[in-house]
This record gives sequence, C-alpha cells and structure tokens, in this order.
Amino acid sequence: MRSDDSYKEIDEVKDSIINYVLIIGSTLGSVAYLISLIDLFETGFRFNFVTDFIAIAIMVVTAINRKKIKIRYRSLVIIFGLFLFIFVDTYVFGMYSSNKILLIIVPLFSILVYSLKRVIIIFSIGILGFLFIGFLYIKGIIVSDIDYLSHSLKVVPWVVIALIIIIVSLIIVIVFYQFNKAFVKLINNLKEKNIEIAQREKSYKDIFDSSTDAIFIHDMQGNILDVNSAMLNMYEYDNIESINVGDLSSGEEIYTAEKSWEYFQEAIKSGVCVFDWQAKKKSGDIFWVDVSLQKTYILGNERILAIVRDNDEKKKTSIQLAKYRNRLEELVKERTDELESANEELTSTNEELYGQRQELQAALEELQRAQRQLVSSEKMSSLGVLAAGVAHEINNPLNFIQGGVFGLDNIFSKNPLDNNDEIKVLLDAIKEGVIRATAIVSSLNHFSRQDDSDKDSCNIHNIIDNCIVMLGNKTKNRIDVVKNFTTNNHFVIGNEGKLHQALLNIISNSVQAIPDKGEIEIQTEIKGSDIVISIKDSGVGISEEDISKIYNPFFTTKAPGQGTGLGLSITHSIIEEHLGAIEYKSEVNVGTIAIITLPL
Repeated sequence: MRSDDSYKEIDEVKDSIINYVLIIGSTLGSVAYLISLIDLFETGFRFNFVTDFIAIAIMVVTAINRKKIKIRYRSLVIIFGLFLFIFVDTYVFGMYSSNKILLIIVPLFSILVYSLKRVIIIFSIGILGFLFIGFLYIKGIIVSDIDYLSHSLKVVPWVVIALIIIIVSLIIVIVFYQFNKAFVKLINNLKEKNIEIAQREKSYKDIFDSSTDAIFIHDMQGNILDVNSAMLNMYEYDNIESINVGDLSSGEEIYTAEKSWEYFQEAIKSGVCVFDWQAKKKSGDIFWVDVSLQKTYILGNERILAIVRDNDEKKKTSIQLAKYRNRLEELVKERTDELESANEELTSTNEELYGQRQELQAALEELQRAQRQLVSSEKMSSLGVLAAGVAHEINNPLNFIQGGVFGLDNIFSKNPLDNNDEIKVLLDAIKEGVIRATAIVSSLNHFSRQDDSDKDSCNIHNIIDNCIVMLGNKTKNRIDVVKNFTTNNHFVIGNEGKLHQALLNIISNSVQAIPDKGEIEIQTEIKGSDIVISIKDSGVGISEEDISKIYNPFFTTKAPGQGTGLGLSITHSIIEEHLGAIEYKSEVNVGTIAIITLPL
C-alpha cells in the first residue's frame, strides 16, 4: 500500500525500515549461516547450504549498495531472500521447517512499497509455494529419509499451518494499514495546524506592524530579534541586520549602550522598566523617545518586549520650559545680587585704573630706556669724532718716536758699541710698539670716518683687518682668529666707515659669544659678482626662538647694562644700504655663523 507521494516523511521512514532490515538481516543471516555450517560435518552436505549462501550474499551486496538502489528493488531483494529461505527449508524439512514462519513478514515488507493488490499477489505466491511443496510431500514426489517428516504426508497440518500464517499476516496488514491511515491523518492534521498557526502569525504580524509605536523583540542577551515597520520608519532603517542598541542611542551623556543594558537588567529582574531615552536615527539625527521594557514569553521563549514612542516635540518643549524656569530663577538671583555686585564693580574699576597706571608707568620706563639707548648711540657717534681727534694727536708723538728711533739706529750702526746687540733688541721693541700703535690709530681713523659718501672704493680685507686690530685686546691669548681670505683684494662701492662699523659689530658679537677660549674663523669667497664674508665662532650659540628676533631694535640676550640691542639692527640697515644681505645660522652650545653678501 503506497502512501501519498506528498508525504515525504512516511517515505523516509519506510526507506529507513528497509535499510535497517537489510543491514540487520544480512548481518544476523551471515552469523546464522556460519553457525549452520557446523551441521555440514555431522549431517553431510545439503543443497540448502548453497541456496542460503546465495540469498545471504544477495542481501549483503544490496545492503552495501543500498543508497544506489531504489526502495522497490531493495524490498524485492528482501522478499526474494525470504522466499528462498522458506521454500528451500520447507523442501528439506517439510512442515517442520523453521523458516516457514517467515511467510508472516512477507506482507509487511511488500506493503511498505507496493499496492495492496500486489501485496496480495506476492503473499499468495508464498502461500501457494508452501502448499505446493506440501502437496509434493503428500503425493510422495518428495521422499525423505528423516523419520519425523512422516507427519508431513498428511494434508491437515499443511492446511492448518497455511491458515495460521494467512490469519497472522492478515492481522499484520490490517494493523499496518490502520497505523498508516492514522499516521497520514496525523500529518494532515499537523498541516492544517501549521496553516492555522501561519494564519495566526500573519494576523499577529499585521497587528505588530500596524502599531504606530516602534516595537522591538529582544532575547535575554539584549540582541534584537525582530522589529515592526514603525521602528524601521522611525529610525530610518531598511532592515535590522547588524543593528544593536548602541547604534540606536545618541551616545551623549548617559544615553549609551552601557546605560541601556542597566535598564535591560532591571526589566529582567522586575519584569518592567519605563524611562526616557535619547535615540539616534540612521542619518545621525537625535530625537527623544519614551521606552517601555517588559519581560514576556513569545513562542515559549523568554523575551524582552520594547515599545518605543516618539516623544521628541513634547520632550523638547519640557526642556525649553525648564530652561525658562531656570532663567527666571537666575534673573531673580541676578536682581538680588545687583547691589552686592555694584561694590564689586567699583572695586574692579579701581583695580583696572591701577592696572592702567602700571601700564603707563611701564610705557614711560620703556621710553626712558629707548632714550638711553639713543643717547648711547649718539655717544658712539661722538666717540667716533673723539677717536678721530685722538688718532690725529697720537700720530704726532708717534712720528717723533719713530724719527728718534731711526736716528738712534743710524748712530749705532755707524758707531757700534760693545752691547750693540742688546741696544738693537730694545730699538726693535720700540719699532714694534710704534708699528702697533700706528695700526691702532689707522683703525680708529677708519672707524671714525663719518662722511656721508657711499661711493668710495672700500677694500674689504683691509676693513676686516682693522676690526681685528681694534678687538685685539679682547682676543689676545684667548681667541684664535683664523683668516681664510681670497688671494686677491676685493673692493666694494660704499661708505667705509659704515662698513667698518657693521663688520666690527658682527666680529665683536662673536668675541662676546665665547666665554673662555675659542676660535673665530673669517672666510671670504667670490660667488659671481658678489663677495661672501663668513664669520664663524665657537661660542654659546643662539636659540631657535631668539634667532628670528636678533634684528629687532632693542632686542638683546645680554645681561642688563651690557648691550643696547641696537648693534645688529644698525648692522642690518648698513648691509641693506650697500645692496647686500646678512644671514645668521646658529646651534646652541656649538656656535654661530654670520654670512654677509655684498656686491663687488
């Protein structure tokens, strides 16, 4: 009896039954066959040993390849094996065959696959085969030498056994038929229940989606399982994939995923939790909502149902009213404090006036300092005039000394004395002193040139040498001055006095930058139509912060009273007047290099 093809579950059960019968039957049959071989040595060979082996072999092969063979053929193999066991055993042992009882299960394996009509035919073949063998025994066609088989020569036992087998098989078929009918009915009922449940779920879903409030269904870990369409519209999402509570919260102040989890735990503990919340849409817009969390059961599972209502306008109005109320309280407080603040304002005004007075005092001091610096600058100018006069006055006695030394030298050369060598040493010392004094006077003359001419031809190397002579007392025995001049002298059109002042300022700064012993290297080189003068010292250097301010008037890093801060400012102006440029490079505790470029 075939079931409806639509009931795949029944077919799967039948398929499993056939497979288990094949596996168990082939396994137990193989074991039983091996045990039966013991009789082979006691009773001798019988042809049923061969037929049993064939039947078992067919079943084993079918069991091994069961997944590749259709169920109707697998069932046919089982029925064929049963018939082979039954008929051969009955042929050998007559009505005393132990295998004849297997006729009872033939209808069972037939009805699993075939229709009732075919089941009757197959079963009839089995019964008729059994009775036919009985007929052969009764007629003496089959003759056995086994004594207890004499009973097989009677008709009644064969008929009775056949009737018993038919009755038992009929009962099995009826029971299976009723069971199958009940099982099919059960499946139909389950389908009807599923349709009813699906319709109810659709109704619940329609009600779920018809709500204007956003509804969330959470599991007990806080994961979002389902939402209604109002939620998607409210939060501007298309679906809930990868969405969590943190994505739907503003994240500002207390409105974070961690705080929402505290409310969630409260709902789990007490069953319900209601609170205001600052939510966030997919676009990033923030809005206010009322949230109600409730613990419930859905489809037999514990769930947290969240109902969210848009309360943005009402909440904002409430917040605004609270601000107004607070503002009114502040105004009342402000009016109350006005008298007290009036005195504080007067005090503050006095303090402000005092501060302005301090600022004016500071400005006055700054002006006085600038005045002192200008006076100092004027003194430098006067000093130049004075230096020129002093140089002129010193030149006369120097000439007398030089003439006297020359005369003494002539006398001693014409009239040698015993101690002539000692006298020569003294004369040479006087000559050296005159030469050095003359060089200093010459340098003072260069420094004191205050004419306004800017078209003189100025020898740069001579100007540098004069500056070194003037600073000789500060460098002697302390600073090594290394000169790397070009082989030729080079001239610049300009004011020699101003160029002398500019280079003297730069070299003097290098000398002052070396606290103990050190070295100053002065190098000249020609680049195109310009002469480049590099003055490098091994002094304390200038910080990166201060190097950008060195040309500012009155800026100085020296201690008070040791510098006016005008030297480099004046130097910078002089170099620019001569169409040149000056650049400083420095590293703290390493040294400084000044690079002056002047057109030839």
